Amino acid sequence: MHVCEKHSPFVDRGDLTIGFELEAVWADFKINDSSDLILCCMYRLPDATCKYFDKILDMLDKVTVEGKEVALFGDFNIDYKIDESLSNNPIHQIESLYVPNQLVTKPTRVTNNSSKCIDLILSSIPEKHLLCDVAKVALSDHYMIYTCIGFNVKTPKHKTIKFKDYKDFNADSFMKDIGNDAVLKLCQVTFQRINICGITGETPFQKLVTNMLQLKKSGLKKDTALG
Repeated sequence: MHVCEKHSPFVDRGDLTIGFELEAVWADFKINDSSDLILCCMYRLPDATCKYFDKILDMLDKVTVEGKEVALFGDFNIDYKIDESLSNNPIHQIESLYVPNQLVTKPTRVTNNSSKCIDLILSSIPEKHLLCDVAKVALSDHYMIYTCIGFNVKTPKHKTIKFKDYKDFNADSFMKDIGNDAVLKLCQVTFQRINICGITGETPFQKLVTNMLQLKKSGLKKDTALG
């Protein structure tokens, strides 16, 4: 599960899977003062038994008691077809009882002999999904599903601004610094950090560039417009 979010703190809800032995990750997002959204990424083995599906239903029982909006997505390995067989589809049972809307409408696993929609997104708030689609990327034998959920989130106002101060800038010294072996090594360490665990906060390389470019911070005056 990869979530891109701004100004929306979330809480890991591993407690929702306790006792069920399911491959599922839950996160509880505080969208604004009046609404919460619980996201779940789930995987179901192709040969999973009915007992496994019953555990999914029991877990959803536990979630829906909280009365929050729910978005459930992942590889269910159950082909979702809107035809005469839909009423017998286990996913349709989830729609009927818990999360009422399955949003993926394109095949997510395509072979020479078959085309199936088995990677799904179920949501209790379909009207909030600005888009929902399937990306035909070859990272695995499945296509990637993705969605964008829009909420009215209060964005904190900027109180400071960073700007470049060229008053004492020395171009020759700057060019010499960025060609230094220590700087190149620092760049390498930074990129390794990005690849392995992502970035949290300002990296050592960013701090170095800040010092080199004479970036300064200043408080904003009231009603200042930022371009």
